[in-house]
Amino acid sequence: LPGQPYGARNPPREPASRHSQIPLPESNCAGQSTHHPGRSVLTCSKEYHYQASNTSYVQIFLPYPYAATLCLIMTSWKALLLLLFASVILVIPVDAQLIAARDNAFAVGHHHLNVTDVDAHKKFWGQLLGAEMVQFNGTDVVKLPNTLLFLRVKDPTDGSNGSSINHIGYQVPDLKALIARMKSAGFAVITREVVAAAKEDVHWNDGTKVYMAFVRAPDGLRVELIQDEKLQGTVPHHIHIFSADDAATQAWYVKHFNAKPGMRGPFKKADIPGIELTFAGSSDPLQNTKGRVLDHIGFEVDNLEAFCQKLEAAGIKLDVPFRRIDNLNLSVAFLTDPWGTYIELTEGLDKF
Repeated sequence: LPGQPYGARNPPREPASRHSQIPLPESNCAGQSTHHPGRSVLTCSKEYHYQASNTSYVQIFLPYPYAATLCLIMTSWKALLLLLFASVILVIPVDAQLIAARDNAFAVGHHHLNVTDVDAHKKFWGQLLGAEMVQFNGTDVVKLPNTLLFLRVKDPTDGSNGSSINHIGYQVPDLKALIARMKSAGFAVITREVVAAAKEDVHWNDGTKVYMAFVRAPDGLRVELIQDEKLQGTVPHHIHIFSADDAATQAWYVKHFNAKPGMRGPFKKADIPGIELTFAGSSDPLQNTKGRVLDHIGFEVDNLEAFCQKLEAAGIKLDVPFRRIDNLNLSVAFLTDPWGTYIELTEGLDKF
């Protein structure tokens, strides 16, 4: 849904009246969820109890991204008697994929980081946040639901603070435990440095009604972590864009990227499938992102060539015009928004 990061929650159980065409028997299924680096797993071990009828159904809701329904149809008493003594085990991996990009014509795709120490980033993103570490054309990539982080080995000109993208935000299920692990691993928790009202590492933000914390990731990347205990792993939440005019910035992304405007607490926002763009006004001078640790953000676009033509017709200059990279089965283009955020547009990353 617009405004809700894809993969942020398990699909809710819907009232039986919404599925009146399917009789749902009582069941004692209790799903057990476990988390492994790079994927979440739901294990449902169950002895089903069926109605005394010729046909019975059991409906099981699975976690994102496979919001699936398992329908067991019994047509003979012999099979029913066998199943009364059986257990059904379902293990569904939740791999990090660009689901939002596959389901929408325009969606979040990736962030591109300039890094000095790939192993430090693997520790931060992989070991602590549970991301899957993969490679794309020889580049190390952090793979999380709906977002890829490309790790390019290059000295950044500076951290993210002071640029038009102040930080990026992620939701996690147990913030206090994660912050303790972050500190033990040697990463600086900077909540009190960033939030004037904060007295502890984990701060209740009364404006947005969440527990949150700020951490300095490798190479000076500022990361906000937000608690949502309903989650089974880490999911992207927002990109926080600073500018001299937050209303104008919001309007630009709404007009050109078809984002959905709204508010989150005191902040203006614009929702794009898979991510929230959050806007804050700043009177401080801000630098372009290009060359810094968070070099650019990326969006996956269907029919990218036509989209680029539409941008150019609206007077937007592309820093790198549309081009195809045949050996990667990928199309790309680059532009910079009016406030200095470097943006890559891609077509084809959702196949990765």
